[in-house]
This record gives sequence, structure tokens and C-alpha cells, in this order.
Amino acid sequence: MLDENGKVKPDASFPEGSLIVKELHDKENSLARYAILYKNTGNGSADSRGWVWGYINADGTVSISASKKGSSCINCHLQEGNIDYTLMNKFFP
Repeated sequence: MLDENGKVKPDASFPEGSLIVKELHDKENSLARYAILYKNTGNGSADSRGWVWGYINADGTVSISASKKGSSCINCHLQEGNIDYTLMNKFFP
């Protein structure tokens, strides 16, 4: 999945059960919420590639429900350079 430099390999496809959590901070650099991607193909909230998307606020409340199937996220994650919807190599060199 990752190369020797910690980068996602260009042809990677994350396996079932993969979990990606990104911390999102506000302008004061305080933790605001978490963006979550969970590869669970059998989940009713999964998108066409098997990802379940969601946002959880720092206080534990739901910001964007997984039931929305990443509708507010997918357009950005489809941009050039994505690897299985991830943009880690593009934005976190």
C-alpha cells in the first residue's frame, strides 16, 4: 500500500476494512472535527467504491452523516492525482 517513503503507491487500492482519519483544525489551530473514510463495501452507506464517508465534530457529535455517501466530498476526491479517492500524496508530500 505504502512505498518506502510512506507514500501511497500510484496503483494502490485500499483493502476492505481500511480506515483513514484526518484531523481538521480551525483558524486558531484547534481541533474542529475529523474526516473519516472507512472501506466497508457491504455497508448500506458505502459509495460505489466501497467507502463510507463522514465528519465527526471534536465534541463527538456528527457533523456530516455517513448516510450522505460522501456527497459533499467526492467531487474534490475525484480530482487528478487521487488514488482510490485519497489525496494524501498530493496534499501531504
